[in-house]
Amino acid sequence: MLAVDEGEDASTIRSFLSQNHYTFTVVQDSDGSVLANYDLHAIPQTIIIGPDGAVRNIIAWAGPQSAGDIDAAIEKARQ
Repeated sequence: MLAVDEGEDASTIRSFLSQNHYTFTVVQDSDGSVLANYDLHAIPQTIIIGPDGAVRNIIAWAGPQSAGDIDAAIEKARQ
């Protein structure tokens, strides 16, 4: 898993990760190029990328149902 942050500084990101006991990598999109390259408009978004590098699914926003949607999308992308 790789997270992309737009807007927060490195200290804020480190604090967020520490407080929530997250261990995944976060990269800063300080110039907005990642958002532009993936044509993202809603935050948060989960992008499922298949083994071939193709975008397989985009799940916008987050809510109680998101975890199940993400799990299903990952499993489908693995096929």
